[in-house]
Amino acid sequence: MPDPSSICPHCGQPVPSPDTRQRQLYLWGLTLAWIPALPIVIFLVNALRGISENKATGLGAVAGGISEALVVSGLLFILFCCVGAIVCLARSFSRQHPGRTLLSVLSICWSAFILLLFALSMTLLLYHR
Repeated sequence: MPDPSSICPHCGQPVPSPDTRQRQLYLWGLTLAWIPALPIVIFLVNALRGISENKATGLGAVAGGISEALVVSGLLFILFCCVGAIVCLARSFSRQHPGRTLLSVLSICWSAFILLLFALSMTLLLYHR
């Protein structure tokens, strides 16, 4: 029988412990942080292959590949995933789990980097026509 203090007085459902909630936020945050990396890596590899075949150099060649990767993988999807990951991972910090906290910080940095790439590609698209 569950502890009476872990039962919601309004609906009678079990209330998850704070550690369980932090674990769920952590797993959602990791998933949201690294999902956008998969299509970006695939499209960047294809873009770099095209650059090497055409002997293209310069910022324009690289920016074209990055913007193609971001457009194909979905700009709103990437924004949603990165912001959701940062929020979930920031809420999942725990003093009892230093490894989880370290991976959370690394994933937050990765999501911020993706948001930076998004902002740079939007700047290139809007101001360099």
